[in-house]
Amino acid sequence: MKKLIYACFLIVLFLAGCNDKTEAPPATGKDSITIEGEEELTDQVVIKKSIEKYGDVHSYVLNTNIDILEGDDSFSVKTITTIDGNKNAKFEADVDGDVSTYYEVDDKAYTVENGELKETDTMNIVSNATYGDIIKITDDLNGGKISQEDDKYKLTYDLANEKNREAYFGSNLAQEIGAFDALEGNLILTYSKEYLLIDAKVEGTVKSEDKTIEFVATSKFQNVDSVDKIKLPE
Repeated sequence: MKKLIYACFLIVLFLAGCNDKTEAPPATGKDSITIEGEEELTDQVVIKKSIEKYGDVHSYVLNTNIDILEGDDSFSVKTITTIDGNKNAKFEADVDGDVSTYYEVDDKAYTVENGELKETDTMNIVSNATYGDIIKITDDLNGGKISQEDDKYKLTYDLANEKNREAYFGSNLAQEIGAFDALEGNLILTYSKEYLLIDAKVEGTVKSEDKTIEFVATSKFQNVDSVDKIKLPE
């Protein structure tokens, strides 16, 4: 059970270990846009406004869908991560129909196996995982393009840029997936008109020798700053 959950984290974050040896498709959008006829927005302005408004927010629900295609083989992962305002977490994973649930509540960790709650070793997923922690990561992204769609702002970043990969995904998983040696892809962040980060999408291709893997990972934030305390099932 724990290996399955850990595999989900690796899949969500696996881009961190790709080495920059290919050119990614160009990011779409402009360097800046003008809103309401006067204010000029860049990707950095949007990010800084978001951090200023929501940098202290803790709770959220994050729905992530990951689709991976290698030749005729496909692989899908769906996860739901819930963090409350009391440093508690719930992580649900569906890996090609194999479902698991993991809790961190009141400094203890549990899994649900065959309908029964069992105490287990903690993975400490609540560490540095508040909503504020997540949006602060984006402050190190660079070279982004900005566009406006209806009342939302989209920021697009080239993930062939090593600094952008390390900023968003971290570098601690490089040894886990060091077999991949090329990456083409973009990171697309969507913000509301109130500068709330509401969704992140990663799409592209990784290559290693004779292997080519296409991927799309979409994460959507819900219930930001409005999650009730997580309770263990009875």
